[in-house]
Amino acid sequence: MADVDAVRNAVLKAVRSDPGGEARFALVAVDGLRAEVVAASLTIDLAPFAAQVEQRSPEELLLILKGFRIADETAAFRAADTLVLKYPLEAAEPEIFFTAMPVQPGAGQITEEGVSDWLGCWVGEEPGLARHWAIAAMLVPEAWAFAESRGRPSRGEGIVIAQPDTGITRHPELAGVTVVAQRNLIGASPNDATDPLTEAGNPSHGTATSSVLLSPESLDISGTAPLAKLMPIRAIDSVVRLSQIKVAEAIDYAVNNGAQIITMSLGGIASFTLWRALSRAVDAGVIVLAAAGNCVNVVVWPARYDKCIAVAGVNSRNQMWQGSCRGSTVDISAPAQNVYRAFAHKPAAPGQPTTYDVAQGEGTSYAVALTAGVAACWLAFHGRANVIAAARQRGESAQDMFRRLLKATAHVPAGWDGFNLGAGVVDAVALLKADLDLGRGMEGPTESVVSDSPGRSVRSLAYEKLGSVVVDAELDWQKHGAEISLALLRRQSSARPATAKEATAVLETLVPTEKRPRATERPADERRPDAQELGEPLAPALRRPRPEALVSERLKQQRRIIAVRAAIEEGSFLESTLTEEAVASQPLTRHGADATLDRVLSLAQKMPANEVRDKQAFVTALQLLSDHGGNALKTLVGEDPAAETQLNGSASAVLEAIIIADGSRPSFLIENSLPPPSHPFMGTWQDKLANALPVLKPICDAIGRIQPRYGHAGNFIGTGCLVDAAKGIVLTNFHVLDDARKKFGILMDEADGIVRIHGWMEIDFLGEATSFATRRFRVVEAKLPPRAGRGFGHMDAVALRIEQFDDAEMPQAIAFDGTAMVFNQVAARTFCTVGFPGPPEQNQGPKGEIDWNFVIRTLFGDLFGVKRLAPGRIGQINGIERDTLDVVFGHEATTFGGASGSALLAWENPASPAFGLHFSGATGLSNFAISSAKAAIELRGIGVSV
Repeated sequence: MADVDAVRNAVLKAVRSDPGGEARFALVAVDGLRAEVVAASLTIDLAPFAAQVEQRSPEELLLILKGFRIADETAAFRAADTLVLKYPLEAAEPEIFFTAMPVQPGAGQITEEGVSDWLGCWVGEEPGLARHWAIAAMLVPEAWAFAESRGRPSRGEGIVIAQPDTGITRHPELAGVTVVAQRNLIGASPNDATDPLTEAGNPSHGTATSSVLLSPESLDISGTAPLAKLMPIRAIDSVVRLSQIKVAEAIDYAVNNGAQIITMSLGGIASFTLWRALSRAVDAGVIVLAAAGNCVNVVVWPARYDKCIAVAGVNSRNQMWQGSCRGSTVDISAPAQNVYRAFAHKPAAPGQPTTYDVAQGEGTSYAVALTAGVAACWLAFHGRANVIAAARQRGESAQDMFRRLLKATAHVPAGWDGFNLGAGVVDAVALLKADLDLGRGMEGPTESVVSDSPGRSVRSLAYEKLGSVVVDAELDWQKHGAEISLALLRRQSSARPATAKEATAVLETLVPTEKRPRATERPADERRPDAQELGEPLAPALRRPRPEALVSERLKQQRRIIAVRAAIEEGSFLESTLTEEAVASQPLTRHGADATLDRVLSLAQKMPANEVRDKQAFVTALQLLSDHGGNALKTLVGEDPAAETQLNGSASAVLEAIIIADGSRPSFLIENSLPPPSHPFMGTWQDKLANALPVLKPICDAIGRIQPRYGHAGNFIGTGCLVDAAKGIVLTNFHVLDDARKKFGILMDEADGIVRIHGWMEIDFLGEATSFATRRFRVVEAKLPPRAGRGFGHMDAVALRIEQFDDAEMPQAIAFDGTAMVFNQVAARTFCTVGFPGPPEQNQGPKGEIDWNFVIRTLFGDLFGVKRLAPGRIGQINGIERDTLDVVFGHEATTFGGASGSALLAWENPASPAFGLHFSGATGLSNFAISSAKAAIELRGIGVSV
């Protein structure tokens, strides 16, 4: 039974009487069945406060105290704690209004505290800028033209974009815009989202942001999606002062009324109510974006949440707008400095008319609105139903797919700060042209649970504000997220960095009821692992077949590999590049097809016992190969001229399984630092591997698994190669470091190209399938090359510095060769790579489709995340689309997610030097690596000797 007096006293301390006010608390019941019980109890227990309880979802309640307002924030948070203790609630938070995203002066009266600290972030108008410079910088007109040339919907036609903001006005720039399901959540007229232009803060903000989103081309300015539909939701009195609970209501309204995109040019404190609403929107297939924030440096909420796409700002020269917030949670950047937008001036006196104009404006509010319009163009081009279906086939949400493609197609300006400003600047035409699988090969092997934790975003803000003392702070970042974020955001951006003593003092005042953080960090080897650093192994990125547009390329590749192996078995092939191309140009013979299938089934039955984890699954896999492999191989025989054009995803996946099981492109477990001397899948690689064995042991020892603390085969980030033992330098991909901070929550900061890693990150140089032993070193620092970034168009490489924290012995370093001579030698022969491939995901796909990834996993004995050696050949050497730096080449070694950062080794060279760094792959088509010969100068510049 609830202690009614305790509850009433706690609430009484938090509120004061206000005839026109409402004090509100958001609540989450333990389960839906108890929500009604909680609602009834609160209504009775808080009857003196005229309490009303609304049910927002099966578990969420909104407690409303009419005639009161929250007067003491600290007391309000303690009242929320009391509600959780006294009722079956998982969480409770008061509605707090706070400035976290200041707006440009002159756009309305700004009355919030500390505004003088923000005035220095504004640039002022720039004469000479063209009215349409922002959409031109994002190549939006070219994207419209491309859509039209393909007979697809253009300009975001028909897509519904919801915009929680201050409402809109009857501005001439919005004439002709289709408005649907408008809503007013804070005024007397619920179906009228008109901005009254009377509130302090930022009147006309909603008009300004909607104009850069939807203004028709025929007017003074043009939005990025002029044929989309606008769902304006008046959810805030002003951008300067807002309630995250009300924004959450706006998100739910948008989802429930058919919005397909939600754009939020606003920002505030952390809120579990807001996070839950975001989750519902993403689960419903909605694309959700928010502004990174203005002037306070750190990214604010909702943009700070992993579930939301965060957009920072640039100027007309693709340089960071000086007022843009920045940090690890930024996904992409778009124009924000002096973007032309519509604006309505409130009447100078009662009875006078509203005046309208078009002028330059600053803020990430415009960057996110512009990007939302590009999202509408992309969604209209592909069709929303098609996007959702394609995303589900790949095991991701429409939000995740759009984010991935937005980043993979971004324009990367010279000198770009990819660590703080996201992947680059939005490139609308590249986005529309992109294959829906683009960027998937750079995904890591696991997704950590910390990516789905609202508390992680609060902890990272504390780190950015207070420094490394936060690493060991014992606070409940999720439970007290709103309270902690409020306290931290009150530390203005102009304040000098906190000393360790000051930071500890601040932490001790954040939540009085929590256990105090330690004043000093314990030695690394005595630290207990942070639960958010540990994570749990989740599903890796899918490796499903690419779309039909790439079938001919994939088929040619698969035919070549299978035909060459068949020719070798028949004794009619001399291995050289010229004869290989000759074989590839000819169809596979029927005898070769039959012999290939027989050989695969025969070899698979000879698998070592320790690699057959599930005998029944193995029998099933072989039966599937037997039943369907023959038909797939017939597509390569050439008897049916239409066979190539009819090749479907299942047939291609069968061929991929055959290529692995045939021994054409196998993958071998490393044991005691060496691959096996013999194996059923060894095939034609037997002699090459035997010749390389004398030099492979130290090489295998120098390649490690990068992971969070206490990581393992099911919970790791990527692969790294020791290249300088004396300095403790490990080479890996930039995107491995990026995944460490974004997906695994490992705290780090960057200054002048040096990244200090304060959270726990390590590399294990053993990681073998048959051993529990480890050889771990802590990763403490990273150095970024000048063009560091994720994937194509960047230098996807980074040098990590490691330190010993136990008695592990430093391995011998790998020699990377930066000469064209070695590369050309390998191009005419073969190579091997050593790394830690993760598994392809088991996914049943459409009804009736066989999960061929299950077959591949079974043939691998379901042993992934452990050290493996895979031989292969060089594939495409140049002309790779989106390799704007000209440093990438293709290869055919079998790799999966997790092998990112693996060294490619010239094992036919007596010295076996490394000549490339694997970073990406597209199943059935090609894998991709950075050439050390071409990257040598930049790598040497950060202390990596190649």
